[in-house]
Amino acid sequence: MQRNYHKYDPSLIKGNYDVAIIGSGLAGLTAGVLLAKAGKRVLILERHFKPGGFTHTFKRQNYEWDVGVHYVGQVNNPKSMMSRLFDIVSEGDLLWEDMGDVYDQAIIDGKTFNFRKGKENLKSDLKERFPDEHSAIDKYFALLKQAELSAGLFFGERTMPPFMSKTIGYFLRRKFQPFCQKNTLATLKEITLNTELIAVLATQCGNYGLAPNKSSFAMHTTIAGHYMDGAAYPQGGAFKIYESLSDKIVSRGGEIYVNAEVDSIVTKGKRIDYLLMKDGSKVKAKNYISNAGLHNTYNKLIKKDKHIKKYKRALNQISSSTSHLCFYGGFTNSDKALGFPKHNIWVYNSTDFSSDHAKFMSEPEGEIPLFYFSFPSAKDKIWQDQNPDRATIQIVVPANYDWFEKWNDSKWKKRPEDYQDFKLMFKEKILKELFKHFPACEAYLDHAELSTPLTTEHFSNYSRGEIYGLEHTPKRFMQRWIRVYTPYNNLYLTGQDILTVGVGGALFSGAFAAFGILRLKLLNVIRKAVKH
Repeated sequence: MQRNYHKYDPSLIKGNYDVAIIGSGLAGLTAGVLLAKAGKRVLILERHFKPGGFTHTFKRQNYEWDVGVHYVGQVNNPKSMMSRLFDIVSEGDLLWEDMGDVYDQAIIDGKTFNFRKGKENLKSDLKERFPDEHSAIDKYFALLKQAELSAGLFFGERTMPPFMSKTIGYFLRRKFQPFCQKNTLATLKEITLNTELIAVLATQCGNYGLAPNKSSFAMHTTIAGHYMDGAAYPQGGAFKIYESLSDKIVSRGGEIYVNAEVDSIVTKGKRIDYLLMKDGSKVKAKNYISNAGLHNTYNKLIKKDKHIKKYKRALNQISSSTSHLCFYGGFTNSDKALGFPKHNIWVYNSTDFSSDHAKFMSEPEGEIPLFYFSFPSAKDKIWQDQNPDRATIQIVVPANYDWFEKWNDSKWKKRPEDYQDFKLMFKEKILKELFKHFPACEAYLDHAELSTPLTTEHFSNYSRGEIYGLEHTPKRFMQRWIRVYTPYNNLYLTGQDILTVGVGGALFSGAFAAFGILRLKLLNVIRKAVKH
């Protein structure tokens, strides 16, 4: 495993950098690679003791799990923009393991539906399952096609400086904007009143952590389209994403430091003067990119400043996305023997996702409305070859940060007994659900632990333990000020808050941030990379 990073030490920071990037997640890495390819001296600062953001993995005994990358769409299509951009920033070193014909399985109120790769497969399977809803299904796919044709211009507009957006931005946004303004449940109800069909179509709402009655339909179309042609998993695990991209930065003279927490972004007029580190040292660069999230950047890192007052007011009207609990299990037998599949499994109590979720948020002792099963070892052939008699699983369920807030002053691994008891209640419920679907695995369970929103808060620095940044509501998508540019001439933004949640949102927002600095010079970088 390549390290490509060092523990932060002020004495190692020598001279000025062209670009300093706060955060080593995928967006920061993508921007860093493209800037380094353009000849820029890049510095990446990561507050965690391990780089990679939500692409990093962690180990316990003989097991390893990813923390945020469960499957990625479009990378198995070499003609997609996503695949091409990954090839450019990884120089073809990042390989993907196709998840097969089925990438998601929905179990809703005890009934199963498989999501097979390919639009025509999905459409025909839906029509077979719902023979009286052919017209509604055709209307749904027509909406997805309309959204696909207009989404690129809408999100591409985020690369424009505000003055350009005021003049021509409307024409780029106008066709996709109606999708942004509607909520998912209301839009699906305009197509059909069949609650089971609506539930199947909304199965993947967990990928952006918002119930259908609250999410923007734009987010629904983005996720549905992203996985339509199937999905893949990085060979060797999610950390291979960091290894591949970081190598391209370091080999070009860039530097990556961990335990490098930025205390504040110090401004001077409409420019960033320097970064003040937690240890009191200073880091200077010509340009800066924040991959720390909008709330962290504007509410924590930039102290009181008149230039961002209106942005902060608008930002603070948008809530953070959902929190979650994640169970990590390790087993002393192979995936095949245990019956663990490559595809993910979504288990819902009923077809009424929105009501079930709302009820659970107020009653944590009640029935868990959603279980998301992911099988990282089954998806990764390298793991299977190297660990023939071991398997891993992750099970994600929704959570409310308010349940854990009374313990937020306690320390990781040193939290009180009542916190541990509260965790145990969820752990037992999750294990019960696991053994119901995969009874053979109970005898081989070797390792079991549960993370909470406080764990996420500790490692990601998101104040409410959210994993998806700003919640993907209509209000969020109508914020025209959310873009790469800031009121400061040399500060740029990247990450899932700029575009959308997920690997794709992070990847393209990183490219957008690089474009903010390089402008048309980025096209030369891409041209050379494609030629190479």
